Amino acid sequence: MTRILGIGLLELNGRVWDPLLQMKVNAVLSTAGIVLLVYMLSKSLENNYKKYLYIFSAVLFSIPFGWENILAGFQSQFYFFILL
Repeated sequence: MTRILGIGLLELNGRVWDPLLQMKVNAVLSTAGIVLLVYMLSKSLENNYKKYLYIFSAVLFSIPFGWENILAGFQSQFYFFILL
């Protein structure tokens, strides 16, 4: 999946390697993984407890711990592992 993403981004960008584009795509993949995780967890909760989950996850995932991994162009394999 990582190679397909890399080739797709290369083709999308006109055969020019752009690390900034990879950083943006990795940030989207990371956010998609977090949103999917919170959505799956919220399905098993009652409506009164969902707001606590949303507040907790917003505080937990807003901490910039490991931000350089999100911005590195070669970390997408971990986000695909989480998503798939």
